[in-house]
Amino acid sequence: MARVELVRVYETLDQARALLVRGLLESDGIRVLAKGEGTGPYRTGPVILFVDEDDAARARELVAASEAGSLTLGAGEALD
Repeated sequence: MARVELVRVYETLDQARALLVRGLLESDGIRVLAKGEGTGPYRTGPVILFVDEDDAARARELVAASEAGSLTLGAGEALD
């Protein structure tokens, strides 16, 4: 089995935002490891998202577009 090198691509204190960004990355086929999600009724602290280093550039591009509010559908693309 090939060794996977994980790199941090996103960190936030906002649990909901972390879930949205994780979903965005996963919808693009990027596997995500989330650390710090917490358990129980009082989830506190940062959530850090890690991806394989081979996917890091694309993940950072998606995160940046999301943060800038510039995610758009391309010509001929549709929401499924």
